[in-house]
Amino acid sequence: SFPTRRSSDLVLGTDVAALGLGVLGLSLLGSRDTQEAGVTLAVGGGIAYLLGGPIVHAAHGNVGTAFGSLGLRVAVPVAGAYIGAALGSAKHCSEESCQWDGLAGGVLRFGLGMLAASIIDISALSYQSNPESPAPQVAVVPNIDPKRAGAGLNLVGLW
Repeated sequence: SFPTRRSSDLVLGTDVAALGLGVLGLSLLGSRDTQEAGVTLAVGGGIAYLLGGPIVHAAHGNVGTAFGSLGLRVAVPVAGAYIGAALGSAKHCSEESCQWDGLAGGVLRFGLGMLAASIIDISALSYQSNPESPAPQVAVVPNIDPKRAGAGLNLVGLW
């Protein structure tokens, strides 16, 4: 059995980049002049979050882990949003502001679900087995030296 190495730094990098794009995009939504750019960056950040980790896993030859990562990145935030919306709207109040409790709870727990899925992906799914080391190789290579009018054989190896 060969030792394992982590690809978590690459998954973490894609998630941090996705977060940066998303936060930048959301910050630009407040102005009419930058609203279109904000939507583009926020959507780009969401897509980078959704596909970044799975692409890293697939690029390392772990296709099953890539699908697991994708499922995790979809299911956990959606489940968090559902639970948050249900808990937020379960309050019994007559105030007009209570209608927003379900939405706020859903959005908050969707974000927490994204964070949880990212942490699980980085800490539990980002291991891969190292490929086998190549077998030692030995070769005999001819050597011609025109300056000395000589020739010979060299023994070379790869370990």
